[in-house]
Amino acid sequence: MKNNHISAASSTFPESTVEETTVTSEKLTVTPLKRIQDHEIHLEGGFNVRDLGGFETQAGRIIKPHTLIRSARLNHLTTTDIETLVRDYHVAVDFDLRRADEVESAKDPKMPGVTYIDQPLGTMSNFHFPITPEHIREHYRTYVSVPQARYAYHQFFMAVLNKPVGKALLYHCASGKDRTGVGTALLMHVLGVDGDTIIQDYVASNDFLRDRNDARIARMKKNGISRDKIMQVKYDSGVDATYLEAAFDEIHREFGNLDTFIEKGLRVTPDQQAEIRKRYLI
Repeated sequence: MKNNHISAASSTFPESTVEETTVTSEKLTVTPLKRIQDHEIHLEGGFNVRDLGGFETQAGRIIKPHTLIRSARLNHLTTTDIETLVRDYHVAVDFDLRRADEVESAKDPKMPGVTYIDQPLGTMSNFHFPITPEHIREHYRTYVSVPQARYAYHQFFMAVLNKPVGKALLYHCASGKDRTGVGTALLMHVLGVDGDTIIQDYVASNDFLRDRNDARIARMKKNGISRDKIMQVKYDSGVDATYLEAAFDEIHREFGNLDTFIEKGLRVTPDQQAEIRKRYLI
């Protein structure tokens, strides 16, 4: 039986990008088939791109490689990157969770044979300002409480179900950490991955984004940007396990448990969930 509660066993802002934040953490007991770092797909113009293949479920099964790929925005992919995704990873669906304004300013490239699905998860009205850890936690709650967000995740699961056989689904938002991170957590739960591994994969975005974020902060300091604005960017550029915990706390508050949320809130039936496990596990 799947664990219906995922707890924030660790709270880990990247040490190199957040100042004056007291963090306490426990070591997670996680036994993935391969290290989190080994899930990364190295692309010239992409970042935080990862193959979910290789994670082990609590039942001892494995997520199939080259079938589910999470990512950040794709607007800087090179021709070689596109060839890699289409030829080597068999991407056939590009599922975009970004807002309309994000899509307009950084459009995904057209990839041969790939169906593009534009499904915004929210709007700017879902954000809380100024950007602080507490406001980010409140924002994560909207991924559960706002009907548009639930509909977007429903459509995401339908894309997972309807993906062409033998091909891969790539899904993404802007940085591949928040909207994509919650979607990945929900999908991994349906597939039967344990809660500790789900959290470890979620917070790993800090590692995959660290160099990019550090460079951005360095540019801001060089340009004399105020400390308050830099701190907001630092918070917004990383993830913390308590953010994901806030989303799951909202799930438990509104729906009682994860399985009920997925079935009733996202309208993904038990039969559809079983079909997902059948298609994506070996």
